[in-house]
Amino acid sequence: MFGSLKTGGLIASAWQVIKKDKRILKAEVFGTLLIYLILVVAGYAIFTGAIIESTVVDTQIESSTSFTLQPIGYVILLVTFIVLAVISEFFNAYVLLVALSYFRGEKKSHRTIISQLRRRAKPVLLFSIISLTIGAVLNTLQDRIPFVGGKIIAWLGSVAWAIASMFSVAVIVDKGQNKPFTAVSESAKLVKKSFGDNVRVNLGLMAVTLLGVISAGTLAMSVAIITSLFSANTDMIIALSLGSGFVAITVLMVVIVAMSTVIKAGLYEYAVSGKAPKQFNKELLEQVITPKKAKKVFGW
Repeated sequence: MFGSLKTGGLIASAWQVIKKDKRILKAEVFGTLLIYLILVVAGYAIFTGAIIESTVVDTQIESSTSFTLQPIGYVILLVTFIVLAVISEFFNAYVLLVALSYFRGEKKSHRTIISQLRRRAKPVLLFSIISLTIGAVLNTLQDRIPFVGGKIIAWLGSVAWAIASMFSVAVIVDKGQNKPFTAVSESAKLVKKSFGDNVRVNLGLMAVTLLGVISAGTLAMSVAIITSLFSANTDMIIALSLGSGFVAITVLMVVIVAMSTVIKAGLYEYAVSGKAPKQFNKELLEQVITPKKAKKVFGW
């Protein structure tokens, strides 16, 4: 199961780091908007040129419309998934570098961090594609394998990969490792050395996420109720309620991803140096990854 509220101190510490260095939140906002833009463009490309629209008419009862995806549509989907994975990894790498700079008191400028990230662009790109491919294969195996034992093995493979690759991007951008699989190996060694053989990532963010989703739903319902008091236009009510819910979920996602990446940077710094960043409590960091049971890994 995911974390408990005992890790609330880590969440609070991460939020303080985010407030101190505004670049973290700005990067996550820009990255999220860029992802939305790519999704819109990809969706437009698919629905204008990558599908065949066919209408089946039943003269007795009704007509229905179906959409068939052409081969080019699958290509667009594949390219979109790859681009989104790469963009997400690059923005995560940027936030990691900003957080590590803050933890170490180095005060690196935006230009310096971008330059450092540019030098590691190729291995980050390769790792993001490799990670996406492995994740997709393991998830497909979980869905397609007919027997329970196989599904469990595939699930354990997903857990093992998530644990082993936890610090891979940090190793690439911080230590300058140019080989993605070597970075995964070094990441696994850091996890094993610092947190034990069997690990459970326990970031305690699930409760925050759940609370945020509930709050977003409540906001959307409130907007719908208030709008209905002043207007009988159903389309307007639906548009405003869905729009407010979408904005709330987006804000929540940006904050959660930022906090998760900052916490991961703190864990990495602790694993590398053996000392907890002064912004974090050592005991809390040790609680986040405990050598007790191999459960699920919380990943953003």
